[in-house]
Amino acid sequence: MWTGNGGSFDLVLDPNFGTNGFLYVFYTANAPLRDTVSRFTASGNAAVPGSEVVIWQDTVAAGQFHHGGALEFGPDGRLYIATGDHFSASDAQSLTSYHGKILRLNADGSIPTDNPFFDGAGPNLDAIWALGLRNPYNISWDQPSGRLFIGDVGEASIEEVNLGAAGANYGWPICEGNCSQTGMTNPIFSYPHAGRDAAVTGGFVYRGTQFPASYMGSYFYGDYVRNWIRRLTLDGSGNVNGDGAFWPEDGSLDGPWGDIVDMVQGPEGALYYTDVGISWEGQFRQGTIRRISFVSANQPPTIMQASASPQSGLPPLTVTFSATATDPENNPLTFLWVFGDGVTSNQPNTAHTYAAAGPYTARLTVSDGTNQTFSSPFFITVGNPPTATIQAPLNGATFRAGDVIPYSGSATDPDEVLTAANFSWTILFHHDTHVHPAGGPFTGTTSGTLTIAPTGHSYQGNTRYEIVLTVTDSTGLQNTVSVFVFPEKVNLSLDTNPSGLTLQIDGISRPTPFVLDTLINFQHSISAPNQTLGGTQYQFSSWSDGGTQTHTITVPAVNQSYTATYQAVPPPAPSDFGVAYGFEEGTGTTTADASASGNTANLFGPTWVIGRYGNGLSFDGVDDRARAALSFTLGPAFSLLAWVNNPSNSAFESILTVGSSRNFYLSNGTLAFYNGTTDLLFGSALPNSGWQHVALVYDGSTLQAYLNGTPVGAPQTVTLGAVTGALQIGAWINNANNNTDFFNGLLDEVRIYNRALSQTEIQNAMNAAVLP
Repeated sequence: MWTGNGGSFDLVLDPNFGTNGFLYVFYTANAPLRDTVSRFTASGNAAVPGSEVVIWQDTVAAGQFHHGGALEFGPDGRLYIATGDHFSASDAQSLTSYHGKILRLNADGSIPTDNPFFDGAGPNLDAIWALGLRNPYNISWDQPSGRLFIGDVGEASIEEVNLGAAGANYGWPICEGNCSQTGMTNPIFSYPHAGRDAAVTGGFVYRGTQFPASYMGSYFYGDYVRNWIRRLTLDGSGNVNGDGAFWPEDGSLDGPWGDIVDMVQGPEGALYYTDVGISWEGQFRQGTIRRISFVSANQPPTIMQASASPQSGLPPLTVTFSATATDPENNPLTFLWVFGDGVTSNQPNTAHTYAAAGPYTARLTVSDGTNQTFSSPFFITVGNPPTATIQAPLNGATFRAGDVIPYSGSATDPDEVLTAANFSWTILFHHDTHVHPAGGPFTGTTSGTLTIAPTGHSYQGNTRYEIVLTVTDSTGLQNTVSVFVFPEKVNLSLDTNPSGLTLQIDGISRPTPFVLDTLINFQHSISAPNQTLGGTQYQFSSWSDGGTQTHTITVPAVNQSYTATYQAVPPPAPSDFGVAYGFEEGTGTTTADASASGNTANLFGPTWVIGRYGNGLSFDGVDDRARAALSFTLGPAFSLLAWVNNPSNSAFESILTVGSSRNFYLSNGTLAFYNGTTDLLFGSALPNSGWQHVALVYDGSTLQAYLNGTPVGAPQTVTLGAVTGALQIGAWINNANNNTDFFNGLLDEVRIYNRALSQTEIQNAMNAAVLP
């Protein structure tokens, strides 16, 4: 028997079942260990031996949990298959994995070429129709509207009801519930966990007439963990406009309504649902099928009291059954006791003797001739049941990932000798208030082992394993005992520097800081993706444990902190410059222009030094300069930018010039501009030590200077036309075409734009190097 949530999941009949007898089953195969959808041919109430045809099979081994497992034929005649993420969350976003998807196939297993990701011989798995799901174990087509409803179980915060669409991405594990990221399809309805666990069970749209007309078109859905059924009302466009309690009517949680995992509309219009019966009100019981129907004029009887005493003893055992009931319309009532051994009684108060040892289930039915009411079952034990004992492990034992926990038991029976054939073991994984099957039943053995995998279902929250032993004697009497084993956990504190960015744990995004309570020796994948927050881009720099950007950690035996350090990435500088010199060569007598024009500058004297970004140039204030090989046309609008380190504060020091009539310079350390006739000054002197960013912007009417990205000095209104002339850095070209007013200091990152930059663009440019 497969361990975990594997096994048989769903069965659906072919649309032409009446003529071809085909039915389809989603199950986990053992060899190979794969989730599989197979077609069988029915004959009567059984499948014809040897009739199995595999329609689809996963390409990788099945995980222990989160298989999805739903099947539905759509109005297009195609077979739709829902798959879970198998606790590998990132698979849900991959087009090369079947996990976390809705698949669409032809009934014979071939793939429709109009599937949204179909690429033939390409890398995509062509059967994928939609993606980004976690564990959609129930889907349903509403044939009249042509809508596919998908219930998807959330991880930590939100349960979803989604509407199927070709090519849709429902967001897992990037987000749960509504997602602001572009390209995601939001659920039509969701509800929060609100501090406790939950697991949505997708249902169906009601199209029957047995319920009142107000129920027509409502979508019923349930919750496996919270033990209720609710209904959504939809408008004419399919939008949710109401959510109300259905069963129980007061909407209360955790009642005796079963572990609801499936629901359908019956042919007569009643609602049928499946209680999987893993842990029924804290007791081990068989699963049940339950029916809810609407009663209007005639109300069913009310059983006021029903009892059976004694409910255990040696044979022959005489049990007294008694009951009282009333009817709202005072109709005459009939009683029927079914004793479970083939004998019945129509008396409300009666006695019945059980002659043979064994377990029996007795139940009362009361009828008013129109409607019936059933009592809860009475479980009668006749004879001496066996006594089971779990010898190992001890109740309360602990474990770590990688441990192999041996379990063993013994049993006695006063009436017979028991053997291993009488033993059956089941492993349950408890997570908060709900339960996952984790193994078994394993029969015919008095011992076994439970291996704690280092990956898979997390151990966050209130988690533990229950090892259950059931011993059954030859009369069918049973004794069930269990022990709990608990995880040894530590707290991992995860954060980013700066704090507040998002990290991924096992593919699931979580904002920092957060604490992960997890199992010692368990393995987690931690990832620090590059991201944007508040308009700032952040690039991963390092992990505190020295790991790569995405790496696997093994949980230590003590609390541990992991911090991912990021660097803020400056916004890109405007790249539409006329010329741009980054001075990155570090050697030689030329420097390259990063613009499309490739206007290389020749160096006459300046020496290579460490610049503001990378390398820069040092000018001696005597005769050093750099001149572009080609003439340059400036304006009419323009922006002139450079990094300067000028300790001299001389009267005239040219930063850059175009011809003789456009000169950007420093006058005793103050930003200045010569327009061919007038010298214009802006603000006060620059600091005479350290790098300073300077800029001058002309928008066609006004000149404005900037120091370190901030306006400096009063704006000046002037009229400037475009000019063409020699482009020179570090010296002015005067009217006689002589070089003068040499710069004394360091220059780097010289840029010219033939447009007016905004202040933000200037700041972006000053924070980014010129790239070759």
